[in-house]
Amino acid sequence: MAPMNQSLSIDPGLLDLLPDLFRELGKNLPLADLLKLSERYGGTRLYIPKNLREGHDRVARLGKDTARRLIAVAGYDTITVPKCERVRQLLRRREALRLHREGRTMRSIAREFGVTDRTIQSWITAERGREKPATPANFN
Repeated sequence: MAPMNQSLSIDPGLLDLLPDLFRELGKNLPLADLLKLSERYGGTRLYIPKNLREGHDRVARLGKDTARRLIAVAGYDTITVPKCERVRQLLRRREALRLHREGRTMRSIAREFGVTDRTIQSWITAERGREKPATPANFN
């Protein structure tokens, strides 16, 4: 799995949305691990022990691999886990747009994401507004 900072160098906008703690942890943890940590513990202080046994709550909630990687970079420390709501919103919107490009209907995407058809339509419209039309070549 590629470290987060390598995959995010493609998208500086996403990197800018990450809190400082996650940018630092992202040097050794992939984005998926950070989002999983945020989803499970966002908004709380979390003690990261130096070792976790197999049946530990954090192993069960984060998964063995994520817990192992987290201990390697932040073991024996207490961190305040950010919620990363803006990053989640951006990734959610990107996923909905990808599904639409692949041919899914707005209605089915809206049901899957728990939003209205109108919300999906506004996301699509906003995305189209960001796309810049190709400039015609100057033919003289």
